[in-house]
Parts: sequence; structure tokens; C-alpha cells
Amino acid sequence: MAIFHTLSAPACRRNQGFALVLALSLMAFILLLLLSLSTFVRVESANSAQRIDTTASQQNALVALKEAIGELQTTAGADQRITATGGLWATPAAGAEHLVGVWSSEDRDGDGQADGDFQRWLVSRVDDADSRDIALVAVAQPVRLDGDQYVSTSDDFVVLV
Repeated sequence: MAIFHTLSAPACRRNQGFALVLALSLMAFILLLLLSLSTFVRVESANSAQRIDTTASQQNALVALKEAIGELQTTAGADQRITATGGLWATPAAGAEHLVGVWSSEDRDGDGQADGDFQRWLVSRVDDADSRDIALVAVAQPVRLDGDQYVSTSDDFVVLV
């Protein structure tokens, strides 16, 4: 019986070593799984933040578009006004030939022809009174690109697009 006992002891030790290797392998697998999940969550969080920023930018652009269309409808009116570009000016300044102006189509003096009274240029300015001056197209309106590739203008002039 002593022989049987000595033969079973090394087999038992061999099984204990296998259990240790198996336990360490499972722990390594669980660690790898946790790292993978944390990386996945981090990437998805970044994508979600980017989607939120993109949606906010799109909503801001829609609000600006609606404001611009509202300004156009208010200024140009319903078949009461005529719109034309600054290129109709005899010598428009550089950058001003693409500005859109609004003229009245009313006949105030009763001669059967539209008087063509100038209303305003469709531009956004700090001082709105400047956009009502027809000579605005005679002044150069510089537009520059800054380092972030956004269109930047002087402090008080932005063309409505």
C-alpha cells in the first residue's frame, strides 16, 4: 500500500499546478476583457461627444439660415422689391460685387415706372445703418481665412450666405 501512496502523490501535485495555470489564465482573460470593454466605452463616449457637437453645430446653422431667410423675406417683401448684386454698380470694390441689394419696385410719383428707391444691402453689420447706404459696394470688404480655416472678416462685416 505504501507503493500506491507514493505513486498518487506526484499525480496530485501535477493537478494542483494545472489548476493554478488555469486560474491565472482565466484572470488574464478577464483582465483583457475588462481592458477591451473600457477602451470600447472610451471610444464610444468620444464618438457620442462628437455627435453631440455636430448636432449642435447643425442646429446653429439651421437657426442662422432661418434668420437669414426671415431677413430676406422682411427686406425683399412679397413682389414689392427687386434684388440685384453689387456687380450692377458701375465700379464695385473688390469683394463687393457679390453683395445682394434690395430696391423698391413701387411707383410713388405716379409716372407708371418703378422709382427704384434703394432699400438696403443684405449683409450683417454691427451698425445696421451702414447696410442702408448704397455706397457700401464702393468700399472694399476684405475677407480673410484664419489658421483654423474658418472664414473670418473684419469686426463689423459678414456677408449673409
